[in-house]
Amino acid sequence: MDVYEGGTCQYCKAIVKTALQSLHKKGDISLVKDMQVIVGKNPSEPYSKSSLDFIVGDCACESTDYEGIEIPGCPPFDAFVKIRKAVHNNVSEKT
Repeated sequence: MDVYEGGTCQYCKAIVKTALQSLHKKGDISLVKDMQVIVGKNPSEPYSKSSLDFIVGDCACESTDYEGIEIPGCPPFDAFVKIRKAVHNNVSEKT
């Protein structure tokens, strides 16, 4: 799992961190080895697509053309739920 960060406010950092920690605590972290999260204003972008790419927050959604699951909002309160749901849907599709 990789996080690509630009100018990120404390709210986006906290929401993304909480979502990722939740996956880790529930033992789901192994399911998202290839997951990439893009957050903040003018973030660096991954060199290649992964199976799950998230663009979190209005700043990232507005300042990157990278394609992935967009989770807009300022702050993006539903990022926690959407990341977990997408991870579990992705796992279900593979099995």
